[in-house]
Amino acid sequence: MGVLSPSLKLSRKLQATTANFFLERCQYSRIALVIKAPTSKLRYLYFGANLYFAARRVDLMGGPFIWAACCIEDDANKSFYVSRIFTEEERALLIEFAAQESIDIYGFNELNHCSISLVADISIRSEKELCDPVIDMSSLNKELVEAYMDAIGERINQDHSIVKQYSLHISSREANSTTDLSDREPSPLREKDRSVQPHSLSLANQGLASERVVAGLLGRLFDLDSLFPSPVANKTLGPEREIIDLICVAQPGLIFFEVKAEQVVVPPRSMERRKANFEKDVRKAVKQLAGAARRVRMEGRMRLQNATICREVEIERQSIRLVVVVDEIYSTSAIDVARQDMSKTGDPICFLELHGLAEIADRSTNMAVFTSMIDQMCERQARLY
Repeated sequence: MGVLSPSLKLSRKLQATTANFFLERCQYSRIALVIKAPTSKLRYLYFGANLYFAARRVDLMGGPFIWAACCIEDDANKSFYVSRIFTEEERALLIEFAAQESIDIYGFNELNHCSISLVADISIRSEKELCDPVIDMSSLNKELVEAYMDAIGERINQDHSIVKQYSLHISSREANSTTDLSDREPSPLREKDRSVQPHSLSLANQGLASERVVAGLLGRLFDLDSLFPSPVANKTLGPEREIIDLICVAQPGLIFFEVKAEQVVVPPRSMERRKANFEKDVRKAVKQLAGAARRVRMEGRMRLQNATICREVEIERQSIRLVVVVDEIYSTSAIDVARQDMSKTGDPICFLELHGLAEIADRSTNMAVFTSMIDQMCERQARLY
């Protein structure tokens, strides 16, 4: 197994999506399954969640195509999955993929790090329907395909067995300790070597693992003298302690981040339990963010330090945006309740899934664009919740 070093073509595919899957020809001409998925879903997979694959030939007016899906069973009734249309080139790879006695599987997270490697057996019994060529993608009727994808999405919502056509019997799981020297992740003052420590899904502190993904994403947009993980409050109004997970000095104003990772366990918790935990985490995050904003405004200025720089920031007339980052939004009503706790502060706030933050970061060309998109998200959610 080991870590897969993606080709340039695969790297571009990974960078262009927040969740998808691909077939990739690797060492010794073996065809591997490459999955780009949220960190929490890869963590479920590492801790023992079942993995499924589906591939069906679909005949629509204008020509046949292959619909395929990949599913991580983080819940028996409503699992995480991604689906898409395969090209003729991928159909040929799929036949080779299905003929292998065992397959290699590589999971990539929001930072495009290969964070998990697996080996599995698969038995695809309906190869016949995959043997005939399919229509070229450019010739597909896009409206018909979109209608089909919408329709099968609705069917999957009612019956998740559709994406569990073939079980991938995993015989080996490995969490990769990856270090990407091209990352620009800042280190906190009290943990100066954090940024050079390898990322790993096996970390007992799952919250820290997610915080590092957030810092890594923001490090691609913000200068390191603008990013301060685990910031410590001034001693003026009490003992020195960490107040929130990360502060960005944006243009203009400040962005406060609090990250609440789902604690993945085996067997997986029920959806009811996850919703209850989510509500507690969100309310706690809002309380922490609101408290941090009040505290720095009372002090009037803030000394921010990371492992390489210390700077003083004047708080007067500075706008402060508050961002709660979670693995998955399990309940919008919990967000509505949490927003009520913010009703007296007046600071704009938004709630983002980690992969949603990654999407915003990928779409931003610089910190100003990122800040503007966060403002838009705060305004949109204020209208919705």
